[in-house]
Amino acid sequence: MPDPKSPLLESDQQSASNMLYRVGLALLAIYIALVVSTMFPLKIIDTAWQLRLIRSLVNNGTVAIIGLALISLAPAILPTEKMMRRRMRIANIGAILSVIYLIIVPLQGVAIWQGLSAFNNAQTRQLAAAKEKIEQIRKAVNEAKNTPELQQRLQAIPGPQLPPLDTERPIDTVRPQLLALLETAQGQLRQRTANTGLSGDRLQQLIQESIRIAVSALLISTALACCSVWPGGTRNLFDGWLRLFAKISSPLFGWMRLGSRRQGNRSANQEYFEQISGSGPRRPGDR
Repeated sequence: MPDPKSPLLESDQQSASNMLYRVGLALLAIYIALVVSTMFPLKIIDTAWQLRLIRSLVNNGTVAIIGLALISLAPAILPTEKMMRRRMRIANIGAILSVIYLIIVPLQGVAIWQGLSAFNNAQTRQLAAAKEKIEQIRKAVNEAKNTPELQQRLQAIPGPQLPPLDTERPIDTVRPQLLALLETAQGQLRQRTANTGLSGDRLQQLIQESIRIAVSALLISTALACCSVWPGGTRNLFDGWLRLFAKISSPLFGWMRLGSRRQGNRSANQEYFEQISGSGPRRPGDR
């Protein structure tokens, strides 16, 4: 059996430790390249850009988890001081990254809400502009006294131009045809107004995608926290979260336990007084 302290075994451990560290570092570099490539061109206030960046972070989060896990395992093979310092620097970066994934959940909700609001507002403005244009054309058709005047009015709106043959026809012949076309256009506009907003299938897809991203972001944040250390500290970030949760929840659970204990004492006292007064059930040994 080889001696654990033999130079040959220590050399193999050092090689394996360096390999894990380098592969993990390469995976983190790939992760950064994949995420950064979706950030350009920069449009920070654009909702579509925000959702694209969030989707890229979630879809490539597994690469960051594996890279950080390999770097965290490297000192376990050969715990040298140099490797421990390297691992601690990367673990501090992983902690910040874990918090970023935690913030993705509310950010995604805000971005989706802003996107839907902008989409509905744009559709409302388009429909209002189309309705106004139809009313202007109808007014021009009804008020024009002859075909040349109608052509001038349509050019001033601007609106649809009459075919060359219609410019020579009487206004009484052209007007009914144009009004019928306007009625058809207005009917189509009413149908578009009724269908304003996302379709049921598209809305369902959006909800499913939002849930997937939110759950994935929480899981990625948890996995990164297991391999991370907050800058300036030595405790694992996930263990720190568990301690914080226990500290916050202990007063609540303590109050619940205290309430249960008081309820139990109250029941015991009530049974005791009932036995003394003779109103309660007798015990088997009582006469």
